[in-house]
Amino acid sequence: VEPAATLWRTVRAPDLDAQKLRAARWLLVEFLASRLPGGPHAELVDRQEIARSVRGFSIDLPAEGIAQIAMTATPDGGATPDAVIAALSDYLAGLARRGLDEATLARLKQRYALAWERASRNAQARAARASEWFALAATTPPDPAALAHTPGIVAALTKAEIDAVLAALAGPGREAQLVFTPAAP
Repeated sequence: VEPAATLWRTVRAPDLDAQKLRAARWLLVEFLASRLPGGPHAELVDRQEIARSVRGFSIDLPAEGIAQIAMTATPDGGATPDAVIAALSDYLAGLARRGLDEATLARLKQRYALAWERASRNAQARAARASEWFALAATTPPDPAALAHTPGIVAALTKAEIDAVLAALAGPGREAQLVFTPAAP
């Protein structure tokens, strides 16, 4: 088992409609987990060479007005878990400052549309999508009919709305830094 370092933040959610917030969450998790230019893999693994891998991205909406983000990385070479956590924090702050560029946002929206179309042809995938939609509802259950409007909501998200979510995730809040180390033999 390799050591891992996790940055976990709880912040005030941005002032966005709940459906837009859920849609933005999907696009951002997709970006963070991807190997697209500007993503954490490109930055921490390829450019800085401080992490061997980055994974475990989540953005959750556990309660009305609250958002949480978690990011995990495995230190590379001589990097310490503390240095990796600092790099994750710096990465999130930098991403919030620059935001997603329009081309990346368009690519993420296209990925979402394709995933939605594929899932629409698979009963198990449709059930999983509905389950995720309801799990992200926090304290206000979404209207089941609203799920059908999700592709249009995703397509209509603006760069400013995505950037507002990023700014909130990197903004003031509570932070936990977790370091997992292998058990001694």
